[in-house]
Amino acid sequence: MDMATSARDSRPHILIVEDEWLVAEDFEHALREADFAVVGPASSLAKALEYIECDLIDGALIDVNLGEGISEALTRALEERNIPFAVVTGYDVDDLPSLFSRHPVVNKPVGERALPQLVSKLLEKATDQPRG
Repeated sequence: MDMATSARDSRPHILIVEDEWLVAEDFEHALREADFAVVGPASSLAKALEYIECDLIDGALIDVNLGEGISEALTRALEERNIPFAVVTGYDVDDLPSLFSRHPVVNKPVGERALPQLVSKLLEKATDQPRG
């Protein structure tokens, strides 16, 4: 989604941060089928941070490693803005830095039905929290 030219609609806008294009495409398809607006996918930390700065994100699904190392800066940027997110990774939960333990962690591969359910739960939990 091009944030500069797209009008904001009422659907929840979910950022996908994933550097494997086929995985990102599967995530995007599953979310669009469930009537979420997809932002991205972003395949780099820089692009993900750019989308977050637009302040049009309601939630996010992030990969831990974008080929640039562990995405701790991304996690902090989302937390600072109180944007709910889940970590979708191939790593074992016990191998992740503690920074990620405050958020739902889902192992890849993720089922097509499970992904929209995960995002819905993220958004439900966030409705009572103030945005930063």
